[in-house]
Amino acid sequence: MNVIPWIEESFDGQYGWLSRGMKDWETVVDTVIVSTIPGRADLYTRLQHDFPMLNIIPGLKPNGSSPASSGDLLPAFDGVSGWQGGASEVQRIRDAANADTIILELEKAGLRCRNLQEEFDESRFAKCLRELPDDLNYIWYPSIKAHGFEYLERHSHVCEIAASVLGKRVRFTDRSVESPAALDDWWMVQAHKYLLEISMEPTLPMAYCYEEGKILWAPEELPTLFEHVENEWGEDADLVLYPGGSNWNTGAKEIVPALAMYDWLRR
Repeated sequence: MNVIPWIEESFDGQYGWLSRGMKDWETVVDTVIVSTIPGRADLYTRLQHDFPMLNIIPGLKPNGSSPASSGDLLPAFDGVSGWQGGASEVQRIRDAANADTIILELEKAGLRCRNLQEEFDESRFAKCLRELPDDLNYIWYPSIKAHGFEYLERHSHVCEIAASVLGKRVRFTDRSVESPAALDDWWMVQAHKYLLEISMEPTLPMAYCYEEGKILWAPEELPTLFEHVENEWGEDADLVLYPGGSNWNTGAKEIVPALAMYDWLRR
């Protein structure tokens, strides 16, 4: 199993904190997701220099702001001009990171659309996605998380359009393992099944571990998570672990020994 920690970077002065955690994570993983906001593509040049042995998957959160960013690129989820700006930012990130895969962190960008607070034009949304560079692969976050049929339908439909446009170039994050409770959650199971139906590539299981304010997967529970993922996705599966921003370093100190022990036991 390939465990991939994910950290979001947004502001100047965070690099030391981010890199300290990565020094721990890189002792047990070979891939890390580091996403950022508009205007910060240079981050990946620095990461490549400081962590040459790590495969760093870059990512863009188009709706995020800092003094160095361009603000919210997607005020409307089906706005073509916004996606054109997002595509340009994706290109800058790809060039800086020399990447073939980028994660699109669309939690804030598509929130009102997914939560039925605004309508969106399906054909225009498909046109928006065609603005993205066609020689890249994409990880799509979030995909489907809904407790209620109307929400499930909207979340699913957004993913269906993304799948129809991006085809084999998109992998959907799969939150059916996001917490121990999710494994037996009817809505999560339905979301997982639907993603399997529309996806041309394996979904990407994602678990929240040591998140701020609460621990969803505690370190001692990780073997249960790992066994479930391997049974469902296979022994060579990818698994994204999200420890939360403020716990990136603390989470590494707690989780890395658990990962090392699990790897040792499987040898």
